[in-house]
Amino acid sequence: MKNIQAVENSKRRFYRQLFVTLTVAVVGFLAILILVCVLSAGVKQEKVVQVSGQVVEVTEREESFVILLDQEREYNVNAIVAGELDGEKLLALQGESLTLYILSDEVIGFSGASYGFSEADGLKLIKDNYQISAIIIGVLFGVLLAFDIFALAKFLTSKKMVRADTFKLINTRFIPVSIIRKQYLKYPIPLLLMALVFLVPMIMFSDPIGVAFWVFFGIFLLCLVSGVVLCALLLPIIKKKEIEAFTRGLDMSLDNREESKRNQYVFDVGNNLPFKLEEKGLLFRSEFEADFIINTLTQDEEFSGEDLAKVRLDLIKEMNEHPKEMPLEEGALLEYSSLNLVTRAVFRNSNEPIKLYICSRLGESLPNLSNDIFLEFDHDLYYFLKKYDVKVDGLDRCIEKRSEYMEKYCKGKIRFLEVTDNGEQELFAENKKTNKKLLKAIKNI
Repeated sequence: MKNIQAVENSKRRFYRQLFVTLTVAVVGFLAILILVCVLSAGVKQEKVVQVSGQVVEVTEREESFVILLDQEREYNVNAIVAGELDGEKLLALQGESLTLYILSDEVIGFSGASYGFSEADGLKLIKDNYQISAIIIGVLFGVLLAFDIFALAKFLTSKKMVRADTFKLINTRFIPVSIIRKQYLKYPIPLLLMALVFLVPMIMFSDPIGVAFWVFFGIFLLCLVSGVVLCALLLPIIKKKEIEAFTRGLDMSLDNREESKRNQYVFDVGNNLPFKLEEKGLLFRSEFEADFIINTLTQDEEFSGEDLAKVRLDLIKEMNEHPKEMPLEEGALLEYSSLNLVTRAVFRNSNEPIKLYICSRLGESLPNLSNDIFLEFDHDLYYFLKKYDVKVDGLDRCIEKRSEYMEKYCKGKIRFLEVTDNGEQELFAENKKTNKKLLKAIKNI
């Protein structure tokens, strides 16, 4: 069997999504950079207005100051300038005559008998702040633009379609979060979400940095560190619990259901074909797809009470309205002896530590099929395999050593294993030693 399919290049799709995301970010940073430059250009001496009067009151408000003159008008001190002022001296100006220097309705300087802050220093301070902001934003803009160009180049040069192994593609599906993981992560996740919530006011009060900023920063840091530490402590426990749960789940002795309650229909995920488990082999009929779906749904409590006969007729009617080209003739029987069945296992680091498949090794015996037959293993399949005394290479060994395999292979990326009665072999693993020997041999030629 070829066991190879042409699929959309996932790397090309990733670079396309990355390019779009980075382009939006680049445009955003460019707009911010232009805005900062425009604001910086507006900081000019000729735009400064002088206002004089007697100070009625000076109050501290939101990390800045508000000066009330005898004209009954309040003037807000620029936040950047406020960070350089002596608060005690400024609050003591009440009752004194004061000249304010106003730019864009904000005080950037003032002169009085006992305390003052020059107009030139205020202009320079604001100008420098804008320039520093422009430099930082400009650097970030440049970095994002470089990555954006890189993503575009990779997208344009990547192949649209690539060849991929069918068995690997089958196992790229989304794996839902396990019940065990949900139970344990309900403790650190709220802490991490709270950290994100307190990040917003922390940023809002960061210009200028004052008491409010440090309060929110402390809460943010406490929630973040607590959440990360709790996750680090819980993840090994979660993994152990998941392995224990799947070890129990593959204990065939715990399943004592009657045959009438078992699903005798299976679905080949390699070729998308439905089969019925017969004594001699796998019997194919297209209508078995409806039976497989019904038998799968009946295990769901929400499906109970449905008219199964009507549901089956509706499914078959829909299948007839949208017929698919089938590589096998109706009623074809694939004998177990010709399938040369073997066991394959898929290992993940989380949520689903192990997934078993009963796979054929057909060679070229069935030219109409593009791929080998891959049946997802469950208790019902195991029951009928044992009932019909079907030989599956490595199945009993894999079930017996399941816990040992999970401890060994549930690490990092998804890993694939083919198990026979004589041992096991990891699939799709790069043989670094072989590669090194090959490179050395090439150099010596």
